[in-house]
Amino acid sequence: VGWPTIDRNLDAGQTPLQSAALDMSALEHAQKVAETEFGNFYVTAAGIMRFEERNSAVDQAVLFAFSDAAGAGLPVTFSDPEISDDQIRNDVTVSRLEGAAQNAKDATSIATYQISSYTRDGLYNNSDDHSRYLAQFILEAYKDPAERVSRMAVNPYRDPTTLWPAVLGLELTDRITL
Repeated sequence: VGWPTIDRNLDAGQTPLQSAALDMSALEHAQKVAETEFGNFYVTAAGIMRFEERNSAVDQAVLFAFSDAAGAGLPVTFSDPEISDDQIRNDVTVSRLEGAAQNAKDATSIATYQISSYTRDGLYNNSDDHSRYLAQFILEAYKDPAERVSRMAVNPYRDPTTLWPAVLGLELTDRITL
């Protein structure tokens, strides 16, 4: 993707993709790449356009660990925990641009939660095998209900010197450990 010569940086993932005709804007194309990689595409607080492929969060080192080593309990509270089945995907079909549709299903999930189909097509994967892998990846990640916490609050006053920089310096997909 070519960006204007103004001060722009782009952090890119490592997965090779097939070439595609640019019949869209550079931004639309970058968003299609992010969709193909099941990743994130966003602008950081520093103004850098950031692309993270689907494995970025897995490979990323933990940036901060909250602990109760002092015996005072975690300086973190959670609210609104829920187990949600609204994003179950147990019948997944993925196809690349000019490629064959690849399907992955989980019979146990379908029998338990009813069928929930999900389709992505016209992606820039460079092979049908890669499309099949992506279908299986999505199926494995979304075939069961997700346990979510709607909100996490950090009390940085517990240890201001350590916690304020940790809380304020985190990005959208940074990993933390509790």
